[in-house]
Amino acid sequence: MQLLRSVRPPLATRLALQHAALLGGMSHEFAALDEPELQQSLPRHCATMKTYQAELLACGAANSAALATVFGRAENHGADRLRSVVWPWLEPLAGTAEDEYEHLGSVWRHMARDWTAGGAAQTGHLRAEVLRLLRGEGLASGAGVPPGGEVLVLGCGQARLAWTIASGLPGARVTGLEASEAQLSAANFFLQCAEEERLAFHPFLDEPRSNLHAAARTAALAAPDIAPAALPRVSLELRRGDFLQLSPSGEEALRGSDAVVTSFFLDCVPAVADSLRSIHALLRPGGLWVFAGPLAYHCWPQLCPTLDQLVGLASEVGLTPLGEPRLLPAGYVQRPGGFGAHEHAWTAAVLVCRRGE
Repeated sequence: MQLLRSVRPPLATRLALQHAALLGGMSHEFAALDEPELQQSLPRHCATMKTYQAELLACGAANSAALATVFGRAENHGADRLRSVVWPWLEPLAGTAEDEYEHLGSVWRHMARDWTAGGAAQTGHLRAEVLRLLRGEGLASGAGVPPGGEVLVLGCGQARLAWTIASGLPGARVTGLEASEAQLSAANFFLQCAEEERLAFHPFLDEPRSNLHAAARTAALAAPDIAPAALPRVSLELRRGDFLQLSPSGEEALRGSDAVVTSFFLDCVPAVADSLRSIHALLRPGGLWVFAGPLAYHCWPQLCPTLDQLVGLASEVGLTPLGEPRLLPAGYVQRPGGFGAHEHAWTAAVLVCRRGE
């Protein structure tokens, strides 16, 4: 494994290796079914579990096809030989606590949240609320993004919110910034889709625990729920980068934004105060910062401000809150028939601030 860690394979191969490791874990999961004693003593149970195994393998094959469709064919890095390897052995190839959004599980779940009908039912209203605020509707003072204005979406992920903003603010120039190669590659795929629901995938295949029935794990979703390439063109540019580590020229190119949006993002960065100072610097005087999401900090034991402390921090760095934060339900797509589910039924806070003139 040291040899594998020394050279980072291309994205499609890293994701394929993770998928191969999951299939290897599933082989271990069902290994007991090959024991003669179990087959003889519990034949009906063995038959039921064999059927379950076959269903899971079929889902695995479907996910392999989906990966190839979205990310391209993987190079042969010995994935077939690695099917006996348990999942954690391959984590250094594509995602640890430092880059969790490169994990295949994260890719599937964000795909489910951002580009399926089920995800729209969970978070579509949150995207609509962000758009409403950017238009200036309901703001306590001042206007929203002016015609032809510039909007920066930090941590844009698979870019559904960035596309929603670009399509809902005709003439605006929207830039999405995302550090994860995997999430950004998925975004580019969906933005080029001219057909709805062309991709079938099984986002919960890696959830062997807390299932009421097989469908909790084998459930299929279809994406995208809309086809951006078949709709009127919008001004949307996606860039890869960490906004806290931008080069001086990269940061300068993003300065003067009429609005900066952070949705399900601020709790993912290691330094909230530095982030708000950077957001202030990226905004033009009078520009808007729209925050949406939970505060489920990923970087503890760094400072983890509460919502009221975040409001105070924003004011201190020069971002004046325009009213009180609102709380909206904004969960990820839930497994059908899961109990103690991994997927989070978040409540999102929505806060809008204006930079001083």
